[in-house]
Amino acid sequence: MNKKNLIIGTGALAAYLSCELLRNKDKVIVTSRYKKKNYKNFTYLKIQNKIVFEKLNVKKKREIESIIKLHKPDKIFYFAGQSSLTKSTKMRKE
Repeated sequence: MNKKNLIIGTGALAAYLSCELLRNKDKVIVTSRYKKKNYKNFTYLKIQNKIVFEKLNVKKKREIESIIKLHKPDKIFYFAGQSSLTKSTKMRKE
């Protein structure tokens, strides 16, 4: 049975997990703060066109609820966060 997977974040971990899930013929929905035409990691793996990308602000509970309601994922993976150590210490809440 093909499963729906919601991945929050667009970094390298999210891209490589997406690649594995697609190999299993699963559906992949990836969320990001910004909706772009190209996501570097997904383009590099040549899977950009096989994934549904959605804009999501993880600070807004209603947005999270609406994405979950819309897609009804079987699994949710959370890879969002500040990747820069310097920025993460200055902007703790982000």
